[in-house]
Amino acid sequence: MGVKQELYKDNSKEGLAQKYNDIKSVGSLIKQQKEELEKIQNNIKELQEALVSKQLNYRINSVRRVLKHLRDYHTQLNGSDIDIMLCHCQNKLNGNIDGVEMALDFHNKPSTE
Repeated sequence: MGVKQELYKDNSKEGLAQKYNDIKSVGSLIKQQKEELEKIQNNIKELQEALVSKQLNYRINSVRRVLKHLRDYHTQLNGSDIDIMLCHCQNKLNGNIDGVEMALDFHNKPSTE
């Protein structure tokens, strides 16, 4: 059966009404899925905002910990230790080393060299 024959196959009142109902059904499904997608996109946006806030809070608290140690023990630290700690803080604030926490007693350990 050709395309033209298929198009004109059931052009009765009932056949056309069924075709129109099918079209409405697909349109309704598209609208519903667009609404669901919009909800998911909004949820993702909220989660991303919360993630950024948590990342910043984590980085700030991590740097505070190192800086507190630096303030408390600055007289016992050598220049190299201070440089390492400040570099760690810079990298932490830039997000380069998330998940890496500095051992703050490294300057008290005897050298293994």
